[in-house]
Amino acid sequence: MSDFKPIETQEELNKIIESRLARQKESIESEFSDYSQLQEANKNLEGKLEFLANEAKESEGNYKSKIEELTKKANASEMAQLRIKIALSNGLPYDLADRLVGDDESALQSDAERLSGFIKSNGPKPPLKSLETNPGDAAKNNLKSMLKDLTNKGE
Repeated sequence: MSDFKPIETQEELNKIIESRLARQKESIESEFSDYSQLQEANKNLEGKLEFLANEAKESEGNYKSKIEELTKKANASEMAQLRIKIALSNGLPYDLADRLVGDDESALQSDAERLSGFIKSNGPKPPLKSLETNPGDAAKNNLKSMLKDLTNKGE
């Protein structure tokens, strides 16, 4: 502490303060010497960020439209399968399944019942095999029945 010399005039104080401010300014300038480069890099990164954000919004819109399109296709496929199921369960031909009208299962069911009422005949169904005998020669009819029995039963 022997080097300490008291400040006696304003000029001496000003010189000491100026030298201290100059050293401080030097240290600040050396510390922030790449500030302009950082600002430019920041602007570039902000531009890239904005570009990527716009690109993300566009792709989000594309994905949303793709999802909507695929959802519509899936719903249409489910409705087609439901129409086919209801048509076949009500005795309608496969080709008439597309004719059914309705937004849900109950509407399709009622339409299928109404349509099947028009298609189904209420008359008697014909037999699968003729059970009537031909009028005529009795001996001939007996031989025919014996022949049918032989081919049906085998040995």
